[in-house]
Amino acid sequence: MKKLLLAMLLLVATLGIAQDGRTKINYVNSTSQTLQMLIDGHAACTGTVIPNGFCTEIVNPGTYLAQATNGTQTTAGKNITVAYGETGEYTVVETDSKNLMPNRGEAKYVTVSDLDYHNGFSVDAPVTLTQQPATTETTPTGHTYTQNKYLAELPNGDTYLADVVTYDFTLPTGNLDRATEAFGSGINGTILNTVVTTTSGLPSKMTSFSSKEPATGRELRFVLLIVAKGNKAYMFVFGTYLDVTSTNLEETKRFFTSVRIQ
Repeated sequence: MKKLLLAMLLLVATLGIAQDGRTKINYVNSTSQTLQMLIDGHAACTGTVIPNGFCTEIVNPGTYLAQATNGTQTTAGKNITVAYGETGEYTVVETDSKNLMPNRGEAKYVTVSDLDYHNGFSVDAPVTLTQQPATTETTPTGHTYTQNKYLAELPNGDTYLADVVTYDFTLPTGNLDRATEAFGSGINGTILNTVVTTTSGLPSKMTSFSSKEPATGRELRFVLLIVAKGNKAYMFVFGTYLDVTSTNLEETKRFFTSVRIQ
């Protein structure tokens, strides 16, 4: 089960909280020249933009410097701030090449109490979660992120896991659906129940899943709690086999209700 969980959290980190196309910057070329649009000094869009053409760059919420270049000259540009779901617009004209428009833009286990794992969270798990080697990956849209996973598997196979994913952009705190869907898709699971709640005052989502272990066909149950703050996504997971009768449900409940995001 450990390998399955670790693989699923990699999938969620890569795809679940990346750009979903709702937040973007439109570049408009109102000149007689072909231009390469820029975002924070790097090429934007998928290619150059012909005269009177436009292109769209999908972004995460934040502030970006939008510019354009004809290969010889580069516009001074403008800082464009876009919130989740908004569209900013940068128009280049021949006269002054500046932005003309605003943004639119069971078992007996020793309980470990509220351990601070020094990565922005604390949690009470039945055993101490062991930190796994950190990994750095890249999303399909070119953004880097680092994953720090904390894992413990009990003698009966019950598994507790916390995953902290640090991105190079600020996350929309309420956009948790895609990450939940990515987790469910990765385990080929069926959602049993979903609760929208808050954790440390932040929007969070707890979802239970039914699935089968690919190698053995054993029925599995997972519970996922996900919350985002700043540029970090926090995922807390409990996994168990349906045929295990020794799960301590009170400890499992405590695991989720004790989560604190600092």
